[in-house]
Amino acid sequence: SKLLRVLQNGEVRAVGGSRVSHVNVRLITATHRDLRAMVAAGTFREDLYYRVTVVSLELPPLRERRGDIPLLVRYFLSCQSSRTGHNFSIDDSGVSVLTKYTWPGNIRQLMNFIAQLVSDSSGAKHFSDSDVRRVLDDIESRGVSQDKGTLSIHHEQRVEIINAMRECRGNKSAVSKMLNIPRSTLYRLLNEY
Repeated sequence: SKLLRVLQNGEVRAVGGSRVSHVNVRLITATHRDLRAMVAAGTFREDLYYRVTVVSLELPPLRERRGDIPLLVRYFLSCQSSRTGHNFSIDDSGVSVLTKYTWPGNIRQLMNFIAQLVSDSSGAKHFSDSDVRRVLDDIESRGVSQDKGTLSIHHEQRVEIINAMRECRGNKSAVSKMLNIPRSTLYRLLNEY
């Protein structure tokens, strides 16, 4: 109801504050859930639904946009290159293996995979299909269903947190900023994982 009020009136009151501030914001939301069905089932507020669906874009899952995978792989490798100061690259055979994978976790799973590929590289800066298969096999051996080729979202999130903790040398404030999550959420996830 508070979010609805902000969207409807453009007014925000700080927690514990008495002064109302006017804001001019644009809200961008994303979900994998069917909000229309949730509204019909009574599990999502109808008035909020109409406030957040002014412009609606439906993006197909990555497995239906395989042509985007090579570009995303190279982009995520360039991000890892910038982060580490090393120049990482991948050959076409490695990209081909990644293009054939189903990516049930979509782009986040691909991004985490590239981070793990770099993390497990043992100093290698260029990756081939054998490097990609080795990391995929390693992931699958740690709990991925061989027949479906799906990673659990929890496993991906755990890998992302571990990589961030390594990069930030255990500084939880820096990790929460890097992952763009509140520190309380980070502490809960650290306890959970």
